[in-house]
Amino acid sequence: MTIFLFPSICTCLIILSIVDLKWLIVPYSLLLPLAVLCLAWNVHFDVPPLISFICAVAMALMALLLRHGIYIFKGQVGCGWGDVWLFFVCGMVISSDQLAPFFLVTGSSGIIFGSLWQTVKGQSRFPFVPCLSLGLATALWLQLPGMK
Repeated sequence: MTIFLFPSICTCLIILSIVDLKWLIVPYSLLLPLAVLCLAWNVHFDVPPLISFICAVAMALMALLLRHGIYIFKGQVGCGWGDVWLFFVCGMVISSDQLAPFFLVTGSSGIIFGSLWQTVKGQSRFPFVPCLSLGLATALWLQLPGMK
């Protein structure tokens, strides 16, 4: 089952990243298949549903803090609602021992990609989904059997 789930989740993440890069939006219609695949991942790895939900809500709350914190300090929206929902989906499948790699990869790639985006495009607002996708794929890769 893992041989199907990991590539399927990565495919959804690639599609979401392409859409966000092109149009700076995260369509909810693309988040739904990803959420279903993440639920299947949890069933396969015997993750208790309540723990999964609590982690998802915690990640969404962190994204809301980012969204509103940047607005308070800079006067502009830090991330869109699609990014908040993607954080929720990420929280559903990231285990506690994968939080550090997730945030390390997401944060560092966000800094690098955001700097490049601002240099090349001259825009301070940049698509964050590719960074989240890279972080989630890394965290899931590290959860695969034989990767610990």
